[in-house]
Amino acid sequence: MIASLLVLWRLLTAIDGQAQSTPVSVLQRSPAFMGPNALPLSWTQEPAPPKQARIDVLWEVHRGRGDRTHNPFVMIRVPFAPGKVVMDLTWRPVEWFNTTNETRILRGARDSTGFNASDLWVAFLAQILAAEGRGKGWDVSLHVATKTTAGKNFESARHTNAPGYLFELQGGRIWQRAGRFPDRVSVFARGGLLVWQESLYAQNDAFAWGIRSHLGYKNWQLGGELTGYQGWIGNGDSPVVARIDIKSPGQKLQGIIGYQYAFSDLSTHLLRAGLSFPFHSAPKQ
Repeated sequence: MIASLLVLWRLLTAIDGQAQSTPVSVLQRSPAFMGPNALPLSWTQEPAPPKQARIDVLWEVHRGRGDRTHNPFVMIRVPFAPGKVVMDLTWRPVEWFNTTNETRILRGARDSTGFNASDLWVAFLAQILAAEGRGKGWDVSLHVATKTTAGKNFESARHTNAPGYLFELQGGRIWQRAGRFPDRVSVFARGGLLVWQESLYAQNDAFAWGIRSHLGYKNWQLGGELTGYQGWIGNGDSPVVARIDIKSPGQKLQGIIGYQYAFSDLSTHLLRAGLSFPFHSAPKQ
């Protein structure tokens, strides 16, 4: 009888010790502990608002940090005042994900596989200062964006189920080099504030930044970028990434292919490819 009680006591204490030593993860609204589309970095644009409408349709594949995600990407650009104000609608309609069990436990997520809807971003780019001409002066614009709560599956750490906002200035310059290689060079940068809700009573304020360059030749375009944001909480909220992309020439159809490498707090690799459909304004009669 005593021996049986001792065995039972050892079993209970062993179970209790295991329960106390097992880490309990809590869902965190930070890029290091959520899916790659929860708090993504925006793509730095040339600061001069474009004059033409455009639709981009791409496929994105994310790999790394125990997370395999793929999703469509749609961007709709609508100029309100051509060359002055433009609106961008950016949406990943649905994502399919597959995480390792270790990553699921680390994030405190419910599911390791599945699919869900993603957030819709609405952004406006408004010109503040215009260059006198290509290669003369600088373009400066205000960029404002907001994230809706369309993204679902917070329980599986896929989206924040909370709003987010971006306020930043963008500036840059373009040099036209007719008859030379490359025949177009542009350098531009951005900086501002990215805000998202961490909990019911707290928010994370991050400094968002980016620097980018375009090299063009006969309407081909090669782009390179270094960008990121720095949160103040320090819970995996400071991703930094490098990007490279190529856009082919075309009046009605352009090809796009790009690659992103994350140094911290985000899925390591992102490969994206797709098509861009520009809409040229009809000539005035």
